[in-house]
Amino acid sequence: MVVRRLMLLLLCAASACGALPGALAPARQDYEAGPMVPFAWILGDWKSETGQWHWVAAGDKIYGVGFDARAFRNGFEVMTLEEEREPGQAEGVPWLHVYEGPEFLLGVRDRVSEKRIRFKQSAAEGPPFEVTLARIGDELEVSRRRPTSQRRLSPPEILLYQAYPGAPAPELEEAERALVAAVNDRAKGLTTNGQVWAEAFAPDGTYWCERCVGGASGRASEADLSPRNSPGTFTWAPIVSRRAGDFGFTVGHISYRPRLLPGVWRGTYLSVWRRGSDGRWSMMFNTRRSAIAALPEPES
Repeated sequence: MVVRRLMLLLLCAASACGALPGALAPARQDYEAGPMVPFAWILGDWKSETGQWHWVAAGDKIYGVGFDARAFRNGFEVMTLEEEREPGQAEGVPWLHVYEGPEFLLGVRDRVSEKRIRFKQSAAEGPPFEVTLARIGDELEVSRRRPTSQRRLSPPEILLYQAYPGAPAPELEEAERALVAAVNDRAKGLTTNGQVWAEAFAPDGTYWCERCVGGASGRASEADLSPRNSPGTFTWAPIVSRRAGDFGFTVGHISYRPRLLPGVWRGTYLSVWRRGSDGRWSMMFNTRRSAIAALPEPES
């Protein structure tokens, strides 16, 4: 069931989303208006006294990245907001995928108003949880109810975040460029490029595979990270990057052109980075998501 939900993706939009306080401005306005437009109010950079949330529209979904050493086990949390449509359905239903290492959670929309949406997962589907996202003036409210030992929901934990102008993180974009250059150099040889990808992850890093049940936890393997397990050329184009202390993230477009097979795979990606004591940035989390609609090939 999780595989089905992760693979059924629809195009969502950013270009038709109006300017909002703290709203992010992607460099490439090549998205189409779609079912995610009603949730444009969540886009932007938000901070509280203890943490941050950043929401970015890219390709066929909205990515959310939170940094808070007190609230999240690994110091960060990832959410993706997308729509699922069953075959033959005229309209789809928004879903929220949540990663708070090592757990992957999946919640269907339960209630929605103009600027408030709640997602929940029942005990029959997995660990019960609820996440409510709401826009209140220039504040973003993130409320969650976690599972208890009796598989019931805890009282809500409510945090408020203020909109603020986020700044790019050029050092992370440079780390990505160096990584992609190394991948493409290796791809010219006889080995697959997944080996280089795996070496870029921290020992406790995670690759979220949209084809895998619940994602892949632990250090990403070469097989996981090699599309079609075939040498080829990657092109990445980050549209947003942000940094929070020793953490940061990048979101953008990605394409992969296999050398031995026809066609081009296109999609979007999210990478969460962590800086080690040696000053080196390593991936703590990465996901590449397919785009159903044909996106322009990104400019590296």
